Parts: sequence; structure tokens; C-alpha cells
Amino acid sequence: MVRDADTVARLAGDEFVVLLPDVGSVADATAVAATLRSALKMPFHVENIELDVEVSAARGHVATALPLTFTRPDRR
Repeated sequence: MVRDADTVARLAGDEFVVLLPDVGSVADATAVAATLRSALKMPFHVENIELDVEVSAARGHVATALPLTFTRPDRR
């Protein structure tokens, strides 16, 4: 579903982000999102309890020719 170069991160309790560097095209990103949504439609089984997950998704696009560098505020 995601490649080794992709990043999946939890932002808050039930909020996640998937970063797709060098994804190629908007159509490719849309296909990844569709695959993830399909996979998450399947119920999860935890200790004999079936859990259904609802997913909403938004797509953002950032293009840059320069490498991005992030510095933690506590390490300036």
C-alpha cells in the first residue's frame, strides 16, 4: 500500500497523514488513497470483537524543487 520511502504518521488520536514523496502524479496519489480506504473498510478483530472503521480522506499537494529541512523548536 505504501512504499518504503513513504511516511505514515499519527497526528492526533484518530488523525493520520501519509506523505508520498516522488509519487509521480495526482492520479497515482489518488490510487494510493483508494487502496488505503479499501483496506480500512475491512473490519478489524481485536480480542474476539469486530471493529468497523470509517475513513475520510483529503488530498493535498506540495511541490518543491528544493529539499525541505525541518528543525525542532527545542534544537535551534
